[in-house]
Amino acid sequence: MSSKQKIPKDFLEKIFSELREYGIVDSVRGRYGGYALSKKPENLKLSEIIYILDKPFQSYECVVTGKCETLGSECAVGYIWKKVNTILMQELSKITLAELVKLGEKLELMGGNTVEEKINNANERGVDSSVAAYLAKEMGYEIIGVHFKTIPDEVFLKIPEKKKICCSPSDTYDALRIANKLGFELKVIKIYEKFKNKIIDYFINEYKKGYTPNPCMLCNKYFKFGLAVELLKEFNADFVASGHYAIREYSEKYNTDVIKKGIDNSKDQSYFLAYIDKKYISKILFPNGNYTKEEIRKIAEKLDLNIAKKVDSQELCFIPDNDYRRFLKDNNINISNGEVLDLEGNVIGEHTGYINYTIGQRTGIKYFKNPNIKMHVYKIIPEKNQIIVAPTNKVYFKGLIATDFNFLVDFEKIEARCRIRKRNEEKDAFIEKIDENKIKVIFKEPIFAVTPGQFAVVYDNEGVILGAGKIEKYLEV
Repeated sequence: MSSKQKIPKDFLEKIFSELREYGIVDSVRGRYGGYALSKKPENLKLSEIIYILDKPFQSYECVVTGKCETLGSECAVGYIWKKVNTILMQELSKITLAELVKLGEKLELMGGNTVEEKINNANERGVDSSVAAYLAKEMGYEIIGVHFKTIPDEVFLKIPEKKKICCSPSDTYDALRIANKLGFELKVIKIYEKFKNKIIDYFINEYKKGYTPNPCMLCNKYFKFGLAVELLKEFNADFVASGHYAIREYSEKYNTDVIKKGIDNSKDQSYFLAYIDKKYISKILFPNGNYTKEEIRKIAEKLDLNIAKKVDSQELCFIPDNDYRRFLKDNNINISNGEVLDLEGNVIGEHTGYINYTIGQRTGIKYFKNPNIKMHVYKIIPEKNQIIVAPTNKVYFKGLIATDFNFLVDFEKIEARCRIRKRNEEKDAFIEKIDENKIKVIFKEPIFAVTPGQFAVVYDNEGVILGAGKIEKYLEV
């Protein structure tokens, strides 16, 4: 049998077209190059074959023929490829696309050097967490990568992602490549059931109540900086490192470890870290906190990381298409059209279901006649499937009550700053502790669209997080 046989192009294109569709590989590499293997073709795993296909064309010493042939576009290990082709073509009729995307769960790449301390580099593998791993390694830590799988990869077959999101098959693939490139062990951990109980069920229930949830806050609390810290002992590690743009340091003022804003205000992610358990903060490192996003990308480019220009993850990991209305409907939440009322209780329009609205929203409402002024969602009444709207000035509130408050620094009555959603600026406020779980916030100036279900995060004037709680209700002017 000739060792000069070309790799069947149509076969490779079939595999690649399926893998590209679900984000496993970006493009066909090289010239459909071959790869010399020591394993018999019958024993090859699908993941190993995909790894081979991803290699650029080059010549290897052929362990099958016992000699090396450099034949340009001709493959020196055609013997293997003919058998691989035969075996896979037989098996492809049995292999589903769902099994193909399990690649990220099958592969494990090992590496790392022995040093005095170990660190878990948690979460997805975008440019931020990848560079954080590199920076931590440069600081003298041994790295153990941790990549959580929050939902089965099969979900992405039915609902392909529209934008890059964490924990997807393509994200897992990037994680494996980065671990291999930087030389550290990667542990892929499935948390499907726990994630459903803590995050997905919470998300669904909050919408049922007429609230606007923030699942990323709870994911950080329970998993990225909860479970990850709890795994330190099992992995014989000392810290959890993350690519978040924030700073953890010891505060003489508060006599405790604190989290504060990173130096890049445009990328500050401290808001999402405010619900982490206080007892875990001393075990967390943020290597990127003293860098700007531009500097992090430049480091990634210098390291020749394939994700140097990767788009930041923005959507929810468990809703690949970012269509939460479709997601809620798929989870048996079917809310019909309902009444729109004004502040006097008059029915003035119709909405498409209360779960589709949030406080301050203007769009998506059908009025029976033009109100002639800007109207916003003022209140949601889920038990009646009704929405109350009001003029803009009525949707400015003087304060809020936040419950389930996570005190990172204890206080009674203070002047501080409060942010009520991720994209808002902090506003000056008087803040009072009501009890061990609840605070009252009175802003110095009324603030637009305080939204129950979102999180109020309290900062001091130096950017240190004092705590965070879920907004229970707004206080009218």
